[in-house]
Amino acid sequence: MFKKESKERTQLDLNLKESPLNSVAKYKERFGLMRAKWDIRRYTKSGWVWFTIILSISLLITQILTIIDNYNKLPNKIPILKIYIESDSTLASTEYIYLIPILSFLMIFLGIFFSNKFYNKERNLSNTLLWTVLLSSFIMTVSLIRLVNIY
Repeated sequence: MFKKESKERTQLDLNLKESPLNSVAKYKERFGLMRAKWDIRRYTKSGWVWFTIILSISLLITQILTIIDNYNKLPNKIPILKIYIESDSTLASTEYIYLIPILSFLMIFLGIFFSNKFYNKERNLSNTLLWTVLLSSFIMTVSLIRLVNIY
């Protein structure tokens, strides 16, 4: 009975099609809102937070570069698992050396995520998490360098 006419979106009823720049303006507006939310957060303004994040990431990069430079010099089995008493149990394949940077990355990512989540509510907890991330990255880097320097 009644036919619905499908109208294209026009500007000011002048039979002009919608400009593709309108969609760009919408995304620009959304980006501006996200940036404003980011700037409001106190977490991003803290010097301590950025210090620990940058230092932890630089330690992670050091781990990766150390492995890349010295991987060919390592024997087939290395003592990564030093928690066992027996010497056969402490030795693992050389490929397991990549677990150290992977664990470092996971700790950094999770530490930053949770410290960001609790920064406004529990600042002491957030700072403790950041200290833990920094110290664990440092310990893992030192242990990796010591392990590589054995060979």
